[in-house]
Amino acid sequence: MDRSTKRVSVTLLAITLLVVVSVSVLAFAGTVAADQHTPDDAPTYKTSDGGVNYTINLPQTTDHYPGDHPVHSQQDGHNASVEYFATGQAAMTDQDAEEGIWLDYIVVNAEWIDYSECDATQNTKVFGLDRGNNNTGTQVDEDLIEHRKNSNLYAGGLTVTFYDWEDVTADPPYVSPEDAIVAAQGAGSNDGPCLKMTSEPGWYQMQGFANGSIATECTEEGNSECEPEDKELRGLNIYSNYVYICECDSEQEARNDIGDPPSEGGGGGSGNQTATETPPDDGTATPTETDETEANGGGGNGGGNEGGGNGGGGNGGAHGGGGGGGGGGGGGGGGGGGGGGGGGGTDYGTPTIAEGPGFTPVVALVTLLSAALLVLRRR
Repeated sequence: MDRSTKRVSVTLLAITLLVVVSVSVLAFAGTVAADQHTPDDAPTYKTSDGGVNYTINLPQTTDHYPGDHPVHSQQDGHNASVEYFATGQAAMTDQDAEEGIWLDYIVVNAEWIDYSECDATQNTKVFGLDRGNNNTGTQVDEDLIEHRKNSNLYAGGLTVTFYDWEDVTADPPYVSPEDAIVAAQGAGSNDGPCLKMTSEPGWYQMQGFANGSIATECTEEGNSECEPEDKELRGLNIYSNYVYICECDSEQEARNDIGDPPSEGGGGGSGNQTATETPPDDGTATPTETDETEANGGGGNGGGNEGGGNGGGGNGGAHGGGGGGGGGGGGGGGGGGGGGGGGGGTDYGTPTIAEGPGFTPVVALVTLLSAALLVLRRR
């Protein structure tokens, strides 16, 4: 092979490999985009910052008592109730979802609450949408039960999956940035209280995660023409306000007993945060939760709770001295205009050619290209 032919061969090989690299880059980027709205990769918002408002309320005084308190003995501790209020107009706008989203699923992480004795229907008083977020209490304008495909309640949290466009029974619910998701479990339901609180006194918050596809200008539920042609997924991790668990009959008594909440720099409570549990597999592809490095409270619409506002999401058991919340999977810290990073402290494992943040397919192909050109030049 003469020198001219070699040059042509090298050039053709280089072009071929560059095309392969370019295609791989596009494919890899597409994979990242498709996966970036799992809890580990979705942005985090905190109620204390204002981008979301995720407020939890324990409606009865004894709901704040530890689960092993004698007042709960008749039901083996499963005798408490909780209310949720979640809205995130600033966060949705920040994530280019100004028209709202079609909900796919919701995850709530709260290691300090055992939901395992609760029935998704019989122990739920309210689960719906407050259109415009202008109702009082737990009043809603639309019931979300009719959109619910299945639910999974367990020790440490719950998962709710909604119907998709392909399902014949029902369609996904539409949520606008101005709407609030409202829920109440326990008191007032058909079967009454069912939750068991932790036996360890402290300040606790919830971590939530919501996922859905961005809506277009067509937002009529039940209208198949409103299904987006090219679905863009959006996910939000959100953190709630803090509530106290102790044999205390008021928030002030709790502050005197266990100190101020972590959102106010308090060191009282049960100490370090533990990792958030992974929800049991119910057939829905929900990602594994990881530890979040920071979790501040805020919010506070209900009586007896710290802080003030409406909101959504939650972290399992950020109790005691400051911070700490479970990262992915169920919700990020409330509030905050700008979206924060996803769950911190993620263990990515050993990088391989196909996964991980280290040795990616692009790096491999670039290395291959360099080696091939070096060999041909030496020939």
